[in-house]
Amino acid sequence: MRLLLPLLVALLLLSFAAPMVAQPTDDADAIFEEVDRRQRLLDSESSTVRMEIVDPRGRTRTRTMQLRTKVGSDDLTKSIVVFTEPADIRGLGLLTVETDGGDDQRLYLPALGRVQRVAGGERGERFAGSDFTYEDLGTRDPDDWTATLAETTDAAFVLEALAKDPSSTTHPKLRLTIDRARYVILRAEYFTEDDTLAKVLVAEDFEEVGPDTFRAGTLTMEDVQDDRRTVLTYVEREAGASIPDRVFSERTLQRGLR
Repeated sequence: MRLLLPLLVALLLLSFAAPMVAQPTDDADAIFEEVDRRQRLLDSESSTVRMEIVDPRGRTRTRTMQLRTKVGSDDLTKSIVVFTEPADIRGLGLLTVETDGGDDQRLYLPALGRVQRVAGGERGERFAGSDFTYEDLGTRDPDDWTATLAETTDAAFVLEALAKDPSSTTHPKLRLTIDRARYVILRAEYFTEDDTLAKVLVAEDFEEVGPDTFRAGTLTMEDVQDDRRTVLTYVEREAGASIPDRVFSERTLQRGLR
C-alpha cells in the first residue's frame, strides 16, 4: 500500500491549536492507512491543469498540461502528464508507473524525440522547471517511513514522518496536516537532512468528487529557500473517467494524450 502525496490529495490549510503530547506510532499508521484508503475510492481521473511558475521577481510562466491517473486492480497507481501549451514545451511528458519495487518514471523530450528513464539520482530534480520534483510526482510507501502523531486539534491531525533510509529521498522529514473529517492531507512541509524547511505545499478550492473522496482545485508548492512557487489549477476534471491501460505507455508519451 502506498500513498500518493502531492498532486491529488492535498487540500485546504487549517489553523492549529497548541501541540499535545506525541501519540503512539500505531495511531499515525492508522491515519496514513485511512488517507490512502479514501484516496483510492476514486480509481481514475482525467484532468486539464494550468501550471504557473512564479520566480523571485514575481515573473510568471504559464503552461497547460493534460493529466491522467489510474489505480489498477493490483492497487498500484499509474499516471501520465503531457504539456500542451505553450509551443516551446508542447509534447514534453512524464509517465510514472508504480511497481512493487518502487516507481518507474519515463520522461519524453520532444526536442530529442526519445524517451529516457528518470534515474534514482534525478528524482530530486525539478520537473519541467517547476517547484515539483520527479519524486513529488511519484508515490511514497508508508512502510519506508516512521510516523508519529505530533499534534491534534478538533479539526486536524499533524503527523511527522521520518524516512527510515534518509539517503533514499531528497526530503527525509515530512510534516503533514490531515483533516480529521475528510482524512485528506491539507498541508505538507518538506525538510532537508539537516532539518531545514525546504518546501511547503498547500491547497484551496477543493470539491467532493465521490463519496468520502475530495480533490483540491488549486495546489501551491512554495520553495522556501529559493523564494519561488508553482501553482497548479485544475481547469477541467473528470473523476472516475474510463481510461484504458494502454494510455500509460511510452507510445502515448510520444504521441500525446488525445
